[in-house]
Amino acid sequence: HGDTTILHITRRDFMALFYAHEEFRVALLHKQRAQAKGLWEKVDDLKTLGLGARLAKILLELTDKHGESAHGSLHTGLQLPQRQLADWLGASRQRVNEHLKRMEKKNLISQGAGGLVVRDRAAMQGQVTRV
Repeated sequence: HGDTTILHITRRDFMALFYAHEEFRVALLHKQRAQAKGLWEKVDDLKTLGLGARLAKILLELTDKHGESAHGSLHTGLQLPQRQLADWLGASRQRVNEHLKRMEKKNLISQGAGGLVVRDRAAMQGQVTRV
């Protein structure tokens, strides 16, 4: 979805850094804990939330991370293929498309060449809490 920089470090150099710096080890543990927590939340979402709520939640997460506020809406430059959203949500592209259309009809979101726009964050958050 944008420019990416990848850092490659040899195992030997990584291990030297790991053993030499306690703050590095602590930072890695915090990162792993956050990732594990996120995975457990996603598993819990799959068990307890319907597709519409999961879709609303992921759209809110993406706009929180990549969005810019403008005129009361959150704009992202992300072009999100429905297939990718469907894969993330464990659903078919057709079902994701249906839910996106419903959100557009309710004026919660809009999609276009400029990316995704969340028009009403509070109402979208309300979609997340419904089962």
